[in-house]
Amino acid sequence: MKKEDYPTWQYKSEDFTEMPTGSIGFVYRVVFSELNDDGDRYQYIGKKLAVSTEKKKVLINGNKRKNHIRFTYKNKGGKRVDYEVLSKNTNWQSYIGSSELIEELKLTPMYREILHLCSRKDCLSYYEQKEMFTHEALENDAYLNSNIGGTYYKQATIKYKEEVEDEQS
Repeated sequence: MKKEDYPTWQYKSEDFTEMPTGSIGFVYRVVFSELNDDGDRYQYIGKKLAVSTEKKKVLINGNKRKNHIRFTYKNKGGKRVDYEVLSKNTNWQSYIGSSELIEELKLTPMYREILHLCSRKDCLSYYEQKEMFTHEALENDAYLNSNIGGTYYKQATIKYKEEVEDEQS
């Protein structure tokens, strides 16, 4: 399936094609058409920045570039260096997730849902982790997520769960 044929993002049960002013990204869930061994559809929860930033040195003539904001700081040598920050749109319209398993299994997105719109990066991280814990993404084989925040890992979670079950029996 070509990226342009992916289903439209949904937010609150409506098509979502344009980022609202003030939002820098969103937390999402993608449901794929393929089934796992248990007969459940593969899913993935993640976060996506809709706007990325890039730093560039200020032009010699002092002119501002389009979509740039100038700021100043001193580098390690104490020399003043001026930079501009460029904001640009990302590929969020055609995005389906960062899990390597998506490409490896050649999964086709069936439904793409925006769960939360966020105006700050810390908000994105919080809601992504909240959704993963709420949906038990590391414990459920339908989810392709391999870790939560680089702290909790699927393999370790499965191992801990088995140890607890053995202790209780």
